[in-house]
Amino acid sequence: WRPEMYELIHFMGNSGAPFTQSQDDPDVLLSRKGEPVFLLGDVREVMRELYRSPQWQDVPVGISSRTDEPNWARELLEKFVVVDSSSSGSSSVDDDANLRKSTNSDSDDEDDTKSSSRSSESTSFVLSDVFNGPIEMSSDSKLDHFYRIHQQTNIALEDMIFLDNELGNCRMVASLGVTVGYCPGGVTRDLWELTLKSFPAPIGEIVQLGK
Repeated sequence: WRPEMYELIHFMGNSGAPFTQSQDDPDVLLSRKGEPVFLLGDVREVMRELYRSPQWQDVPVGISSRTDEPNWARELLEKFVVVDSSSSGSSSVDDDANLRKSTNSDSDDEDDTKSSSRSSESTSFVLSDVFNGPIEMSSDSKLDHFYRIHQQTNIALEDMIFLDNELGNCRMVASLGVTVGYCPGGVTRDLWELTLKSFPAPIGEIVQLGK
């Protein structure tokens, strides 16, 4: 999304949470000072695929984000709504509050809730619903993030895919053997598909459009 948390802090007068849905555009959230925050590229489309497509149902989807305000980021994840392309109309944050789920539960009842939230009967969901894997949102390095993700999941680094809008982060993570897609303007459908096609990429190589 844009602006990033550091931009809200340093360039927009520490304008952050609480975030509310814009009355003019339900796809936009407003900071407490009225600064618009919006998703970039084709993020909603890619998130919809990860959440709905059977091919991703058993794949852990996580986050590695360097941020000084992880609580703000978590709130945005819980309030950005994705509406299924086949449905009409807009959804509000309140309408989708019941779709939120815990990603750290192993009880049968909560598993049933998770399955029902992904059912075709639900016409929308929030971004946090997509992430059923480790959530690393802190100011330490991406290397630390990925080592912890590996420890938590026991998934080999070369079996992971990562997308980031900062080239330095991409270089760092690609050096670990992770397949990395560079998306300076946000995740697009073309970059997403190219990254999947390039998996597994050679160690240190970064997937980029037009290269």
